[in-house]
Amino acid sequence: MEINNYVLLFSGIGGFAISLILIIVSAKKIKDERKRRVAISGIIVGLLILGLIVLVINYYFLDNDVKSEDVVGREEVKDVEEEEKEEFESTGSLEQEEDVNEGKLGDQKTNNCDAYVDLGNEQDESNHNLYGWQGIFRNQPESPSGDKTFRYQSIRGWASLQLCVSQLGVDYLLVTEVQDYGCDDSFDIYINDKGPVYSYEGTQSNSIIVHNVLISSDYINSSIVKVSFKNNATDDCGAAGVYNIEFKSVED
Repeated sequence: MEINNYVLLFSGIGGFAISLILIIVSAKKIKDERKRRVAISGIIVGLLILGLIVLVINYYFLDNDVKSEDVVGREEVKDVEEEEKEEFESTGSLEQEEDVNEGKLGDQKTNNCDAYVDLGNEQDESNHNLYGWQGIFRNQPESPSGDKTFRYQSIRGWASLQLCVSQLGVDYLLVTEVQDYGCDDSFDIYINDKGPVYSYEGTQSNSIIVHNVLISSDYINSSIVKVSFKNNATDDCGAAGVYNIEFKSVED
């Protein structure tokens, strides 16, 4: 309710209150019993009219304001829902609190970057410059290696991270554990933006697959290696959760 509406309401109440007080004072001065009763009846009617007016004013101004606020609130919710719908249709996912979509892979090696990353382990992830992954999922079905945390890929989008190798000029085996559940969990893997070096078509096997990919030394020209997943789902649920990724020596 605006200030001028409050002024109008209280002015009306005050005016009627003063009028009733004057009527009461006047009634007390009336000595004729019959006229006094008529005056008292008028006071009662006046009080009833005053109450009715207050109710009308309250309904007209206060209720309309509440309705207006409710309409505005519903419109805001509708706008958010429309934005989320558009976001899902364009990216295949909704932004979550723990999504990693704002970083960029740099050229400088982080202090503890190594050849293994455990997705869902934030302390370990901090050493690998994640970009484009959906939120963390914990206490999930255990992978063959015993891992219980993962991140989903962005449906029909890109998700990247850094791994660091200790030796150049040698081939590596890229090992990753990825879900293949009831949706189209298809994806490609790229190394340093080249490839795909590996493609997988989801089989809806409801299992966690261990993928072993031989990576030629031709793809690795620095100790810092960018590994990218390109999601190829043909539906809106094949996000193919990734548990971990590792570079292993071929000789191991």
